Amino acid sequence: MNQEWTQYLTDGLNKVAQEVAEHLPTGWEITISLNADEIDISLYNPDNEYEEVCTDDMDTAQIILASIDTAREKDCLEKAYHLW
Repeated sequence: MNQEWTQYLTDGLNKVAQEVAEHLPTGWEITISLNADEIDISLYNPDNEYEEVCTDDMDTAQIILASIDTAREKDCLEKAYHLW
């Protein structure tokens, strides 16, 4: 893997981390699982219970943002992204 590609991936992951840190309510968790065939993004509430997120026709970035908004809405906070 070349240095340019590594930097591209690092920058993208850092941007995701910044968005989550800035907008995800305290105690909530977004997990991202990767394997050769798929990516799985899950949202867990402060009680470590899985929360359903509406992800119809969304790409990976939109699913992460929708997860943040779902958590904010359940904590009675204003949505940050308003994807739905």
